[in-house]
Amino acid sequence: MWFAFREAAVRDAELDVVLAVRRPAHAPLSGDPGVRAGDGRSEPLDRALEAAATAHPRVRLRRRTVEGTAAKVLTERSAGADLLVLGARRRDALAGRELGRVAHRVLHHAACPVAVVPHRHGEFPQVER
Repeated sequence: MWFAFREAAVRDAELDVVLAVRRPAHAPLSGDPGVRAGDGRSEPLDRALEAAATAHPRVRLRRRTVEGTAAKVLTERSAGADLLVLGARRRDALAGRELGRVAHRVLHHAACPVAVVPHRHGEFPQVER
């Protein structure tokens, strides 16, 4: 989170923070790719942004909660971005560090440079899926 804010500050760029959420299989189709405010799904994102946003008051921040898989949403949004900053949980593998499916797909299909930044312990609360 902090890396993205620092990059936006240095570049004097707007920071577009996206949370991708998936519609439960039993939920009716809404026809609207945006998730309505007040549904509670963006609250963990808002809490995670609070400290970094306070520390970087000059960064223009746009928050979006979008329906879809994280890999698809981020890959699509990379077309209009100068830099895509992707938080990644560290996964221990037998041969070293391994990226997850989302990071792997975004790295291979993004239309802009990608920075994969490991989370600090407790930096970003887990969003229930």
